[in-house]
Amino acid sequence: MIIAIDGPAASGKGTLARRAAERFGLDHLDSGLLYRAVARDVQRRGGALEDAKAAAQAARALDPSTLDDPALREAGAGEAASIVARIPEVRAALLDFQRNFARRPRGAVLDGRDIGTVVLPEADVKIYVTATPEVRARRRYLEMQGRGETATYQGVLAEIQGRFPRLRKILADAVYTGGIAEWAKRFGGWVLEAVAKPERKKGEPFKVMKWRWIVERTFAWRGRSRRLSKDYERQPESSEAMIHIAMCHLMLRRLEPR
Repeated sequence: MIIAIDGPAASGKGTLARRAAERFGLDHLDSGLLYRAVARDVQRRGGALEDAKAAAQAARALDPSTLDDPALREAGAGEAASIVARIPEVRAALLDFQRNFARRPRGAVLDGRDIGTVVLPEADVKIYVTATPEVRARRRYLEMQGRGETATYQGVLAEIQGRFPRLRKILADAVYTGGIAEWAKRFGGWVLEAVAKPERKKGEPFKVMKWRWIVERTFAWRGRSRRLSKDYERQPESSEAMIHIAMCHLMLRRLEPR
């Protein structure tokens, strides 16, 4: 018997899947851990998450006995997983992995996104679990607290409701490199890209650089409003909100009539 359990993040599908597996004596696979494991293996080998070849190799060589690694549930693991998940070769390799897992003689219980539609459309039992955003946020918040992660309920709720897109890359001035870049990668799985001010030779015409303009103006705006964002560097929910507010503020100023 193959049981496929789908649903949005923090809806309780993992809890239900584990209980169903225990009740029927079946093996259980949390498919979300597969992409996290691939990202972990790529990084431990010194590779870049965007390297399609390295990520595909890691996916094909994935050791299922390592899926209980606590590191897969740490902060930043989900963001890293979302990067490798965009690689078609990785998705193809992990699709085969999941289908082979389900073909065990006694069957299996698998939970994750698109399990009952894309991965196992012929599953014997399909269940879709859902819950209100408030309940999902509370579940996720308690999980993060249990792992010792810094979070607020309102911040998690905002993420669940999709008020702000999740950060994947941070553009910053060249001075923000070294230790803070490592912290950003470890804490939130963010890639910090330094956008240096280009050297301009004497007499050379000025050339607008899109990303450099954004970095300079955002930092300038934040500098004038520092009293409003004292926890800017250390609170991810504040970071997302302040960046969006800053950019909206700048765009409105550019659009207002002179």
